[in-house]
Amino acid sequence: MDFYPTLDPYVVPALWRVLVGDTWPGDVWEPAAGEGHMARALAAVGLHVTATDLEDYEGGGMGGLDFLAFEKPLAPSVITNPPFSLAAEFIDHALGKLGVRYLALLLKADFYCAAKRADAYDARPPTQIAYVAWRVDFTGEGQGPLNVAWYIWTPDPPRPPIVLRRPS
Repeated sequence: MDFYPTLDPYVVPALWRVLVGDTWPGDVWEPAAGEGHMARALAAVGLHVTATDLEDYEGGGMGGLDFLAFEKPLAPSVITNPPFSLAAEFIDHALGKLGVRYLALLLKADFYCAAKRADAYDARPPTQIAYVAWRVDFTGEGQGPLNVAWYIWTPDPPRPPIVLRRPS
């Protein structure tokens, strides 16, 4: 199973500090909401969140809705921690078919370090990569084994990668 809930209370506020200066829309779709951890964190920073998931998890928003089957976006921006095995499909669907202009995905830090993803990077490079400087808790047992980063796409000019520090 590819279920890694975003239990870490710092990962969304750290992202939002990066996005707050942008023209990021206040309406956000969280299409892999799981149990709703990230959706609640997004709402806590002041965003209006539409939360959906393929599965029907308790507390996670509207279940039974497959992001990859949508023909139109439910909000002008998407922020999510997608199933890692479907991350490339989420990127293609959001930026391609749905035409989303604002996308932020929490992915493994080495997501593009694979030959099979090199063409995808060339076709749709992120505007910015924000590396998370701590190991995110996906299990509720403390630090996890994964290094992660926020991959961000906007209509803005590209920016250099940055390192996010845990908010205090």
